[in-house]
Amino acid sequence: MFCAKCGKEIPQFVFECPYCGAQVIRNEPEAKPRKNRLSYEKALFIIVIAFICIALVNKLFGGGSAVTNISLASSTTVNESAAHSPGIIIRILSEAVGKDYLGKPALLVKYEFTNKTDKANSFTALCRDTAYQNGVECRGIVVSTAFDAQRQLNKVQPNKAYTLTVGYLLRDKTTPVKIEVQDYSGEETYLTQIISLQ
Repeated sequence: MFCAKCGKEIPQFVFECPYCGAQVIRNEPEAKPRKNRLSYEKALFIIVIAFICIALVNKLFGGGSAVTNISLASSTTVNESAAHSPGIIIRILSEAVGKDYLGKPALLVKYEFTNKTDKANSFTALCRDTAYQNGVECRGIVVSTAFDAQRQLNKVQPNKAYTLTVGYLLRDKTTPVKIEVQDYSGEETYLTQIISLQ
């Protein structure tokens, strides 16, 4: 820092020049306009909310990969077996084998879910669905484009039926897949069904 009157270098935190006695005037940097600061804060807020939403979706759908443009290789109607519990009726209506956006094999299962509780609830709130191939869990995938990706989260009024499609990443295209739908504690199994992929 230099004195404005005599031009000599002076220590940074003095109030008057030790050489000429002139009062030291500090040039404070101008504050940035408030508008830019708000825009930055808004952008940061939106990014944080987006990450929270992505984390929530990954948690709800098993951290799987997103599916876009599923190409359906085969579609067959599965034995319509229904599971009844005091809170829900669940049955598999159909299945389809296709590919996810990376070309990996995927299984789409169409469920019919009936809410038998006394208040509006979603499929996700009342049960946990899992697919197994060779005894190993298949990751859930987010199904989009041709299907509503949020159908598992939509609330259903009491005694109303609702159809939704859930996706699972397959380990191969030939080994049968075991579907289990349970309550969240895993104590009650609502539905168990083997789906043949051939």
